[in-house]
Amino acid sequence: MKMRLLRKLTKALLWLIPGILLLALSLYALLLAINWQDEAPSADALLLQSFLQHDAPMADELNGYHFLQEHSDPALLPISDKLRALFAACERTDCHDELTAVSPDLPALIAEHQALLDFYQQLQMFSYWQETPLSHHSQIPSYQPVMHAHRLYLLHIWLKVQAGDVIAARQLLHNDLQFWRVVIRHNQHLLGSMISRGALERYFAFSQMLLASLEPEHQIALAPVGWHAPFSAEELSLERAIAGEWFFSSSYIDEVLAAPFNELGNRFAEQFTMWLLTPFLLPQATANDHATQLLACLGRSQPNDLRWYHWLYNPMGKTLKQDMCSHYQRYSLQELEQHRLDTLARLQNLSFPEQP
Repeated sequence: MKMRLLRKLTKALLWLIPGILLLALSLYALLLAINWQDEAPSADALLLQSFLQHDAPMADELNGYHFLQEHSDPALLPISDKLRALFAACERTDCHDELTAVSPDLPALIAEHQALLDFYQQLQMFSYWQETPLSHHSQIPSYQPVMHAHRLYLLHIWLKVQAGDVIAARQLLHNDLQFWRVVIRHNQHLLGSMISRGALERYFAFSQMLLASLEPEHQIALAPVGWHAPFSAEELSLERAIAGEWFFSSSYIDEVLAAPFNELGNRFAEQFTMWLLTPFLLPQATANDHATQLLACLGRSQPNDLRWYHWLYNPMGKTLKQDMCSHYQRYSLQELEQHRLDTLARLQNLSFPEQP
Protein backbone atom coordinates (compact mmCIF):
# COMPACT_ATOMS: atom_id res chain seq x y z
CA MET A 1 0.00 0.00 0.00
CA LYS A 2 2.75 2.41 0.99
CA MET A 3 4.81 1.52 -2.06
CA ARG A 4 1.83 2.15 -4.35
CA LEU A 5 1.27 5.57 -2.74
CA LEU A 6 4.95 6.41 -3.09
CA ARG A 7 4.92 5.48 -6.78
CA LYS A 8 1.86 7.68 -7.38
CA LEU A 9 3.53 10.57 -5.57
CA THR A 10 6.73 10.12 -7.57
CA LYS A 11 4.74 10.01 -10.81
CA ALA A 12 2.87 13.19 -9.85
CA LEU A 13 6.13 14.97 -9.08
CA LEU A 14 7.57 13.89 -12.41
CA TRP A 15 4.65 15.67 -14.08
CA LEU A 16 4.54 18.61 -11.67
CA ILE A 17 8.20 19.65 -11.85
CA PRO A 18 8.33 19.88 -15.66
CA GLY A 19 5.00 21.72 -15.54
CA ILE A 20 6.39 24.28 -13.10
CA LEU A 21 9.53 24.70 -15.20
CA LEU A 22 7.44 25.10 -18.35
CA LEU A 23 5.27 27.70 -16.63
CA ALA A 24 8.35 29.59 -15.40
CA LEU A 25 9.88 29.53 -18.87
CA SER A 26 6.60 30.72 -20.38
CA LEU A 27 6.39 33.63 -17.94
CA TYR A 28 10.04 34.50 -18.58
CA ALA A 29 9.42 34.40 -22.33
CA LEU A 30 6.38 36.67 -21.88
CA LEU A 31 8.45 39.17 -19.89
CA LEU A 32 11.14 39.05 -22.55
CA ALA A 33 8.54 39.88 -25.19
CA ILE A 34 7.19 42.79 -23.10
CA ASN A 35 10.73 44.15 -22.58
CA TRP A 36 11.97 43.45 -26.10
CA GLN A 37 12.26 47.10 -27.13
CA ASP A 38 13.57 50.11 -25.20
CA GLU A 39 11.85 53.51 -25.20
CA ALA A 40 12.84 56.64 -27.09
CA PRO A 41 14.08 59.59 -24.98
CA SER A 42 11.12 61.22 -23.24
CA ALA A 43 10.38 64.95 -23.02
CA ASP A 44 11.51 64.91 -19.36
CA ALA A 45 14.82 63.24 -20.27
CA LEU A 46 15.42 65.77 -23.05
CA LEU A 47 14.66 68.61 -20.63
CA LEU A 48 17.27 67.38 -18.13
CA GLN A 49 19.73 66.95 -20.97
CA SER A 50 19.11 70.58 -21.98
CA PHE A 51 20.05 71.77 -18.48
CA LEU A 52 23.52 70.31 -19.04
CA GLN A 53 23.88 71.90 -22.48
CA HIS A 54 22.84 75.37 -21.36
CA ASP A 55 26.30 76.91 -21.82
CA ALA A 56 28.64 76.74 -24.80
CA PRO A 57 31.90 74.85 -24.16
CA MET A 58 34.52 77.05 -22.54
CA ALA A 59 38.28 77.19 -23.06
CA ASP A 60 40.20 75.60 -20.17
CA GLU A 61 42.24 78.73 -19.51
CA LEU A 62 39.03 80.69 -18.81
CA ASN A 63 37.40 78.03 -16.65
CA GLY A 64 37.81 78.19 -12.87
CA TYR A 65 36.74 74.56 -12.51
CA HIS A 66 39.60 73.45 -14.77
CA PHE A 67 42.01 75.47 -12.62
CA LEU A 68 40.63 73.70 -9.53
CA GLN A 69 41.13 70.31 -11.17
CA GLU A 70 44.77 71.14 -11.84
CA HIS A 71 45.36 72.13 -8.19
CA SER A 72 43.17 69.60 -6.40
CA ASP A 73 45.93 67.41 -4.99
CA PRO A 74 45.97 68.07 -1.20
CA ALA A 75 49.68 67.18 -1.11
CA LEU A 76 50.48 70.25 -3.20
CA LEU A 77 48.97 72.67 -0.65
CA PRO A 78 49.42 71.12 2.81
CA ILE A 79 48.42 72.82 6.06
CA SER A 80 50.02 72.67 9.49
CA ASP A 81 48.47 70.98 12.51
CA LYS A 82 48.12 74.35 14.23
CA LEU A 83 46.09 75.78 11.34
CA ARG A 84 44.02 72.62 11.11
CA ALA A 85 43.12 72.92 14.81
CA LEU A 86 42.09 76.56 14.31
CA PHE A 87 39.91 75.58 11.35
CA ALA A 88 38.23 72.92 13.49
CA ALA A 89 37.51 75.43 16.25
CA CYS A 90 35.88 77.82 13.78
CA GLU A 91 33.75 75.04 12.31
CA ARG A 92 32.31 74.06 15.69
CA THR A 93 31.27 77.50 16.96
CA ASP A 94 31.87 81.24 16.87
CA CYS A 95 35.65 81.32 17.12
CA HIS A 96 36.17 84.99 18.03
CA ASP A 97 37.79 84.08 21.34
CA GLU A 98 40.08 81.51 19.70
CA LEU A 99 41.13 84.01 17.04
CA THR A 100 41.75 86.69 19.64
CA ALA A 101 43.92 84.28 21.63
CA VAL A 102 46.12 83.43 18.61
CA SER A 103 46.05 86.96 17.18
CA PRO A 104 49.77 87.65 17.75
CA ASP A 105 50.73 84.48 15.86
CA LEU A 106 48.08 84.68 13.13
CA PRO A 107 50.02 86.88 10.63
CA ALA A 108 52.93 84.44 10.71
CA LEU A 109 50.55 81.49 10.41
CA ILE A 110 48.91 82.99 7.33
CA ALA A 111 52.31 83.88 5.83
CA GLU A 112 53.38 80.27 6.33
CA HIS A 113 50.45 79.24 4.10
CA GLN A 114 50.74 82.09 1.59
CA ALA A 115 50.74 79.65 -1.34
CA LEU A 116 47.33 78.38 -0.27
CA LEU A 117 45.97 81.92 0.01
CA ASP A 118 47.44 82.85 -3.39
CA PHE A 119 45.80 79.78 -4.94
CA TYR A 120 42.40 80.82 -3.60
CA GLN A 121 42.67 84.45 -4.70
CA GLN A 122 43.75 83.31 -8.14
CA LEU A 123 40.75 80.99 -8.27
CA GLN A 124 38.47 83.93 -7.41
CA MET A 125 39.70 85.81 -10.47
CA PHE A 126 37.95 83.42 -12.85
CA SER A 127 34.65 84.84 -14.08
CA TYR A 128 33.44 81.53 -15.48
CA TRP A 129 32.80 78.14 -13.92
CA GLN A 130 31.88 75.19 -16.09
CA GLU A 131 31.82 71.71 -14.62
CA THR A 132 31.97 68.60 -16.77
CA PRO A 133 29.03 66.24 -16.15
CA LEU A 134 30.32 63.22 -14.26
CA SER A 135 30.40 59.74 -15.74
CA HIS A 136 31.27 56.50 -13.95
CA HIS A 137 35.00 56.85 -14.61
CA SER A 138 35.26 60.64 -14.21
CA GLN A 139 38.12 62.02 -12.15
CA ILE A 140 36.35 63.98 -9.40
CA PRO A 141 38.66 66.70 -8.08
CA SER A 142 39.42 66.87 -4.39
CA TYR A 143 37.73 69.90 -2.83
CA GLN A 144 39.89 69.78 0.30
CA PRO A 145 42.42 72.39 -0.89
CA VAL A 146 39.74 74.92 -1.84
CA MET A 147 37.93 74.40 1.47
CA HIS A 148 41.16 74.90 3.42
CA ALA A 149 41.94 77.94 1.28
CA HIS A 150 38.50 79.42 1.92
CA ARG A 151 38.91 79.13 5.68
CA LEU A 152 42.37 80.71 5.44
CA TYR A 153 40.93 83.53 3.33
CA LEU A 154 38.34 84.28 6.03
CA LEU A 155 41.12 84.44 8.65
CA HIS A 156 42.88 86.90 6.34
CA ILE A 157 39.73 89.06 6.37
CA TRP A 158 39.58 88.85 10.16
CA LEU A 159 43.13 90.22 10.36
CA LYS A 160 42.17 93.13 8.12
CA VAL A 161 39.26 93.97 10.39
CA GLN A 162 41.41 93.74 13.51
CA ALA A 163 43.93 96.09 11.89
CA GLY A 164 41.14 98.63 11.27
CA ASP A 165 41.25 98.21 7.47
CA VAL A 166 37.50 97.72 7.12
CA ILE A 167 37.41 98.94 3.51
CA ALA A 168 39.89 96.25 2.42
CA ALA A 169 37.93 93.65 4.40
CA ARG A 170 34.73 94.76 2.65
CA GLN A 171 36.33 94.26 -0.76
CA LEU A 172 37.55 90.80 0.22
CA LEU A 173 34.06 89.88 1.44
CA HIS A 174 32.60 91.17 -1.81
CA ASN A 175 35.01 89.12 -3.92
CA ASP A 176 34.28 85.95 -1.99
CA LEU A 177 30.51 86.28 -2.18
CA GLN A 178 30.60 87.01 -5.91
CA PHE A 179 32.85 84.02 -6.54
CA TRP A 180 30.65 81.49 -4.75
CA ARG A 181 27.47 82.89 -6.32
CA VAL A 182 29.00 82.23 -9.75
CA VAL A 183 30.04 78.72 -8.73
CA ILE A 184 26.73 77.68 -7.18
CA ARG A 185 24.86 78.87 -10.27
CA HIS A 186 26.90 76.51 -12.46
CA ASN A 187 27.35 73.41 -10.28
CA GLN A 188 26.50 70.34 -12.35
CA HIS A 189 26.71 67.67 -9.68
CA LEU A 190 25.48 67.47 -6.11
CA LEU A 191 28.94 67.18 -4.58
CA GLY A 192 29.95 70.55 -6.01
CA SER A 193 26.61 72.04 -5.01
CA MET A 194 27.10 70.94 -1.41
CA ILE A 195 30.63 72.35 -1.36
CA SER A 196 29.25 75.69 -2.57
CA ARG A 197 26.45 75.65 -0.01
CA GLY A 198 28.91 74.87 2.79
CA ALA A 199 31.23 77.69 1.69
CA LEU A 200 28.39 80.23 1.62
CA GLU A 201 27.08 79.10 5.01
CA ARG A 202 30.61 79.48 6.41
CA TYR A 203 30.92 82.89 4.76
CA PHE A 204 27.72 84.28 6.28
CA ALA A 205 28.45 82.81 9.73
CA PHE A 206 31.91 84.39 9.68
CA SER A 207 30.47 87.70 8.46
CA GLN A 208 28.03 87.73 11.35
CA MET A 209 30.89 87.12 13.77
CA LEU A 210 32.79 90.06 12.26
CA LEU A 211 29.75 92.33 12.54
CA ALA A 212 29.24 91.39 16.18
CA SER A 213 32.76 92.58 16.97
CA LEU A 214 32.34 96.04 15.40
CA GLU A 215 30.72 99.32 16.31
CA PRO A 216 27.61 100.28 14.25
CA GLU A 217 29.44 102.72 11.97
CA HIS A 218 32.10 100.12 11.20
CA GLN A 219 29.41 97.52 10.55
CA ILE A 220 27.99 99.76 7.84
CA ALA A 221 31.43 100.22 6.30
CA LEU A 222 32.13 96.48 6.33
CA ALA A 223 28.97 95.35 4.55
CA PRO A 224 29.47 94.81 0.78
CA VAL A 225 26.66 95.72 -1.59
CA GLY A 226 26.30 92.04 -2.49
CA TRP A 227 24.62 91.42 0.84
CA HIS A 228 21.63 93.39 -0.45
CA ALA A 229 21.17 91.26 -3.55
CA PRO A 230 18.75 88.37 -2.88
CA PHE A 231 19.74 84.99 -4.17
CA SER A 232 18.10 84.41 -7.54
CA ALA A 233 15.95 81.42 -8.40
CA GLU A 234 18.78 80.19 -10.66
CA GLU A 235 21.31 80.38 -7.81
CA LEU A 236 19.04 78.44 -5.45
CA SER A 237 17.96 75.89 -8.04
CA LEU A 238 19.25 72.33 -8.05
CA GLU A 239 18.22 71.81 -11.68
CA ARG A 240 21.75 71.61 -13.07
CA ALA A 241 23.09 69.52 -10.19
CA ILE A 242 20.22 67.05 -10.36
CA ALA A 243 20.57 66.88 -14.15
CA GLY A 244 24.22 66.01 -13.56
CA GLU A 245 23.24 63.22 -11.16
CA TRP A 246 20.78 61.94 -13.76
CA PHE A 247 23.52 61.92 -16.40
CA PHE A 248 25.91 60.09 -14.04
CA SER A 249 23.31 57.43 -13.19
CA SER A 250 22.38 56.91 -16.85
CA SER A 251 25.99 56.65 -18.00
CA TYR A 252 26.74 54.14 -15.24
CA ILE A 253 23.86 51.90 -16.31
CA ASP A 254 25.02 52.12 -19.93
CA GLU A 255 28.53 51.04 -18.93
CA VAL A 256 27.28 48.16 -16.79
CA LEU A 257 25.06 46.86 -19.59
CA ALA A 258 27.89 47.18 -22.10
CA ALA A 259 30.00 44.73 -20.05
CA PRO A 260 27.69 43.23 -17.41
CA PHE A 261 30.08 40.51 -16.22
CA ASN A 262 33.28 42.51 -15.86
CA GLU A 263 33.05 42.91 -12.09
CA LEU A 264 31.69 39.44 -11.29
CA GLY A 265 34.82 37.40 -11.97
CA ASN A 266 34.19 33.66 -12.18
CA ARG A 267 31.25 33.54 -9.77
CA PHE A 268 28.82 31.45 -11.79
CA ALA A 269 25.72 32.07 -9.65
CA GLU A 270 26.07 35.84 -9.86
CA GLN A 271 26.85 35.71 -13.59
CA PHE A 272 23.78 33.54 -14.22
CA THR A 273 21.55 35.85 -12.18
CA MET A 274 22.89 38.86 -14.09
CA TRP A 275 22.27 37.07 -17.38
CA LEU A 276 18.66 36.38 -16.37
CA LEU A 277 17.90 39.91 -15.11
CA THR A 278 19.77 42.10 -17.61
CA PRO A 279 16.98 41.99 -20.25
CA PHE A 280 14.66 43.66 -17.74
CA LEU A 281 16.90 46.71 -17.25
CA LEU A 282 16.26 48.98 -20.22
CA PRO A 283 18.65 51.95 -20.13
CA GLN A 284 16.56 54.61 -21.87
CA ALA A 285 13.32 53.60 -20.14
CA THR A 286 15.17 53.78 -16.82
CA ALA A 287 16.60 57.20 -17.74
CA ASN A 288 13.10 58.40 -18.70
CA ASP A 289 11.54 57.20 -15.43
CA HIS A 290 14.41 58.72 -13.45
CA ALA A 291 14.04 62.04 -15.26
CA THR A 292 10.33 62.18 -14.47
CA GLN A 293 10.97 61.43 -10.79
CA LEU A 294 13.72 64.07 -10.54
CA LEU A 295 11.62 66.75 -12.24
CA ALA A 296 8.77 65.86 -9.87
CA CYS A 297 11.18 66.50 -6.97
CA LEU A 298 11.84 69.93 -8.49
CA GLY A 299 8.13 70.61 -8.98
CA ARG A 300 8.54 70.57 -12.76
CA SER A 301 6.61 67.37 -13.47
CA GLN A 302 4.00 65.01 -12.05
CA PRO A 303 5.30 61.75 -10.55
CA ASN A 304 4.41 58.53 -12.33
CA ASP A 305 1.31 56.78 -10.99
CA LEU A 306 2.47 53.17 -11.31
CA ARG A 307 -0.10 50.39 -11.41
CA TRP A 308 0.87 46.75 -10.98
CA TYR A 309 0.98 46.06 -14.71
CA HIS A 310 3.46 48.90 -15.28
CA TRP A 311 6.01 46.83 -13.37
CA LEU A 312 5.99 44.22 -16.14
CA TYR A 313 7.99 46.65 -18.31
CA ASN A 314 11.53 47.53 -17.19
CA PRO A 315 11.01 46.08 -13.68
CA MET A 316 14.71 46.27 -12.76
CA GLY A 317 14.96 49.91 -13.80
CA LYS A 318 11.85 50.84 -11.80
CA THR A 319 13.22 49.05 -8.74
CA LEU A 320 16.48 51.01 -8.92
CA LYS A 321 14.77 54.42 -9.07
CA GLN A 322 12.17 54.35 -6.31
CA ASP A 323 11.66 57.12 -3.71
CA MET A 324 14.25 59.57 -5.03
CA CYS A 325 12.73 62.81 -3.65
CA SER A 326 13.43 62.03 0.00
CA HIS A 327 17.10 61.57 -0.96
CA TYR A 328 17.42 64.91 -2.77
CA GLN A 329 15.48 67.06 -0.27
CA ARG A 330 18.52 67.28 2.02
CA TYR A 331 20.46 69.06 -0.72
CA SER A 332 18.14 72.08 -0.81
CA LEU A 333 19.80 75.49 -1.20
CA GLN A 334 16.80 77.56 -0.11
CA GLU A 335 18.22 78.31 3.38
CA LEU A 336 21.02 80.39 1.85
CA GLU A 337 18.65 83.31 1.39
CA GLN A 338 17.77 83.16 5.09
CA HIS A 339 21.47 83.21 5.98
CA ARG A 340 21.83 86.36 3.90
CA LEU A 341 18.87 87.98 5.65
CA ASP A 342 20.21 86.94 9.06
CA THR A 343 23.50 88.63 8.23
CA LEU A 344 21.75 91.87 7.27
CA ALA A 345 19.70 91.67 10.46
CA ARG A 346 22.94 91.87 12.47
CA LEU A 347 23.43 95.42 11.26
CA GLN A 348 22.04 98.07 13.57
CA ASN A 349 21.40 100.48 10.66
CA LEU A 350 20.38 99.28 7.21
CA SER A 351 20.88 102.62 5.50
CA PHE A 352 24.00 102.05 3.44
CA PRO A 353 26.12 104.68 1.77
CA GLU A 354 26.90 104.33 -1.91
CA GLN A 355 29.85 102.08 -2.57
CA PRO A 356 31.99 101.97 -5.68
